[in-house]
Amino acid sequence: MRKRLAFSMAFLAAAIIAPAAGAQPVSSWQGSYVGLSAGGHFGTVGFNFPATGESGTVHPSGFTGGVFGGHLWQSDRWIFGTELGFRAISAAKSGTTPSGITFRQNTNWVADWRGIVGHSYGDWMAYVFGGLAYGSLTHRATNAGGAWSNTETRTGWTAGLGAQKRITDKIALRLDYAYVDLGTAMCVIAPPPAPPLPPMPNVSHQSHDITGGIVFNF
Repeated sequence: MRKRLAFSMAFLAAAIIAPAAGAQPVSSWQGSYVGLSAGGHFGTVGFNFPATGESGTVHPSGFTGGVFGGHLWQSDRWIFGTELGFRAISAAKSGTTPSGITFRQNTNWVADWRGIVGHSYGDWMAYVFGGLAYGSLTHRATNAGGAWSNTETRTGWTAGLGAQKRITDKIALRLDYAYVDLGTAMCVIAPPPAPPLPPMPNVSHQSHDITGGIVFNF
């Protein structure tokens, strides 16, 4: 399903922009901007408890909304830029192992820095991006013996694509797809939980965010 979402975004951007790719005048997108975004978050979280040999996958999904800002430079129709963004996320999901350990993961927020390459088609701009991601995750494990939780921040990477449509000289609308990979790491709790509490798992985190936004240029 996640791969289909990414493919759909690419197809949608191409379908929207392709008709405008004829002999359109070159519009200027150069300058600084800020914006607001909102949309859906779709995660894939794998967990593995080395002490018991049990593993599983949960798919937290929910709402995301945030702010972003950056600067664009333009050469003819080609656009290059950099952007910083922050998205708060409300997404959580639980899974239970055969031995009775319930693992729950909450995604709290993601910040990213993007390098952008785009192309202008009149009042439309299509772009791709890649860069660094930094996110906050909360993990909780429970069983009949007790529970523990930890909140950590992780560094990873992001990549995606999108499109913008200018509606005035200073305002544009955009549709954006971002894939985020925050890697795999062990939940660290000091001191480690002792039996009968559930042991510390290795946790991987990837997500897909699809957002709409409004962009203010200045």
